[in-house]
Amino acid sequence: LYHTIPFPHSYTFYSMVNDDSEMIPSEGVTENISALRANIARKGNNSYYYAHGHKVDGPEWDGKEEPRLLATVPLTEKVRKTRPIDSYGWMDGKSIVKVMIDWEEAESIAEENITLTSTSNSIDFKVTKDGVDYALHISPFHAAVETATLKVKSNKFVIQLKKETTAPWYQLTSKS
Repeated sequence: LYHTIPFPHSYTFYSMVNDDSEMIPSEGVTENISALRANIARKGNNSYYYAHGHKVDGPEWDGKEEPRLLATVPLTEKVRKTRPIDSYGWMDGKSIVKVMIDWEEAESIAEENITLTSTSNSIDFKVTKDGVDYALHISPFHAAVETATLKVKSNKFVIQLKKETTAPWYQLTSKS
C-alpha cells in the first residue's frame, strides 16, 4: 500500500483496523522518510502538505546557481529580419492617391522580391533585399479605396490607390 521512499527520518505508518477507528501501527511498515512525506502518507488527500507531494520530474540539480542548457532544437527555417519603411510621401489626386517610397536602384530589385497586398482600408508593401525584409503597413485609410497598384521607377516605388469616391483626402490615414 505504501511506497518505499528513502528519507532521513524514521516514521511508523498507521492503518485503520477496527470499527472504532482506532489507529494501530502497521506491521513492518517503518521507513526512513521526511516529515512531509510521512504526513502525506498518514493523511493522504487530507494532508496539510498534499499540494507539496508531487514528484519533480525535471533534471536533478547539480548544485550550481548558473543556468544550464537543457536541450537544443535546430531551427527548421531561417529567421528573417524585418525592418520598417518609415520614410514615404503621399499625394492626393482627383481619383487616385499616390504613396511614394524613395528606394535607391528600385528597378534592379527582382519582381518576386516585391509584394503588395491591399484591402479597401489598408496596404501592406514588402521588399526583400540581401536577406532582409523591408515592410510598410498603412491602415486605416482616410476613405475606402477600390484597388492598389504598384509602379516601379528608377529610384522609387509608387503605390497608386484608386479612390471609391472622388472626395479630396486631407490626410492619408483616418484618426479613428
